[in-house]
Amino acid sequence: MPKAELSPDAMERKMVLQLSEKYTEEDRYLHCLKLEHFCEWVKWDGVMAQDRNWNELIQREGDDELFRFSLAATEDVLPTPSVLKCWRVPGMVGEKVKCHLCKAKQGSLSHILAGCNNGSGSALQQGRYTWRHDSILLALYKQIRSMRNEGKAGLKLGRCRKSSQAIKFKSGSGAAFAAPSISREVVPLFEESDDWVLQFDLNFDGQTKTKPFPAHIAASGLMDSYSQTNSRRLYGLSSHPHGNRTSQNRTHAKK
Repeated sequence: MPKAELSPDAMERKMVLQLSEKYTEEDRYLHCLKLEHFCEWVKWDGVMAQDRNWNELIQREGDDELFRFSLAATEDVLPTPSVLKCWRVPGMVGEKVKCHLCKAKQGSLSHILAGCNNGSGSALQQGRYTWRHDSILLALYKQIRSMRNEGKAGLKLGRCRKSSQAIKFKSGSGAAFAAPSISREVVPLFEESDDWVLQFDLNFDGQTKTKPFPAHIAASGLMDSYSQTNSRRLYGLSSHPHGNRTSQNRTHAKK
């Protein structure tokens, strides 16, 4: 059904409302720029905008507590020590306004979420910022270690696996057909050698976070893990999204 055209009066009211919303938003933005505290979002750059359409908010699915935290964090109105001091909450003076972990800087939202890195008791030293990243890396390490051990056992047994792969073709008329499949022996990667060495950026099972990766493997200090075997001259590198890290997984043959 075609959409009915607006009357001249309705079109004028629509344009007036749009201009009013535009000027109101500009006034709000200018007000936020003048504030010494709160409204940290005016300093953000390259951040995905939140969808605050009322219909979307009412019908959304997910954790309500997490959603409220997201909204409050965007406007910097979470009850952090620095905010409680601005609200003149009784007792929020002196040491109580400082970060409860590092005891060195004021407990602002930006400091708590990403800036507590001063001293042995800081959030960075306690692993609070890297916990999620390290948890994923630990799961990867356990899986790859298991595959390495299974591969070592399979190599001793001398087993191999049959693989059938059909070659697909397409005729001139566009009809697809496949040639008879070819059966070949396939040796899994970790069964090609029994001297695989694993190194992960973890403090677990003999792994060490501060241990540098070999220069002939990776010159970059941003790698999360590597595995290598000298007998078959193969190695694999892996890094995962965290901070400035780039997601990449590669397996190479060394020259």
